[in-house]
Amino acid sequence: MTNASAKHEEDDSLLRRQTDPVWLQDHYLGTGHTEETNSATFTFIKRRGRIYAVTCGHVVDQLSNPVSVPDARLPTLALQIDRGVLNLSQVTGIGRITHTTRAAEKNETHREIDIAITPLSESYWSILTKRKNKTAIDLDAWREPRWESVKMCVAAGYPNEHKEHLEVDGRDMVGASFMRAIAAVSSMLGRD
Repeated sequence: MTNASAKHEEDDSLLRRQTDPVWLQDHYLGTGHTEETNSATFTFIKRRGRIYAVTCGHVVDQLSNPVSVPDARLPTLALQIDRGVLNLSQVTGIGRITHTTRAAEKNETHREIDIAITPLSESYWSILTKRKNKTAIDLDAWREPRWESVKMCVAAGYPNEHKEHLEVDGRDMVGASFMRAIAAVSSMLGRD
């Protein structure tokens, strides 16, 4: 293995550890969980000692779209761990669903910033770190880069396409492809 390929694998490993697929599904899995189940990406962030999962605001919008979560009585966002489900919602005593993931405000046509965020409980984060080796981007340790030195930017995640049915240790699973995109900076970046 060359130094370049070892570095590539190390970068992918960190990117995978900081992200995970999030599934748009019924709270009680009443509609099942297959490669047809819509998904998106969560990125894990740490800020002031709390862990958050961040995605796009338009992902949360899709929970109210019956085409995106077909036949779901209680559509939610969920993380999967083996056969376990970490729902990011609660069902009230009268059968209503409340979501923990909140999107930025939106006017009639769009939102200024396409972002949604949910705080993760300590128990959820403990499961994610122990069972999936997840880690969060520590925003408190972040330092502003020397913008004139930035030559490339990267985006990573799990696109909704290219999922597949897998059998792992005799269990049926759904695999989500991990992708990363690297963009060369064509002009100098700045704080804005």
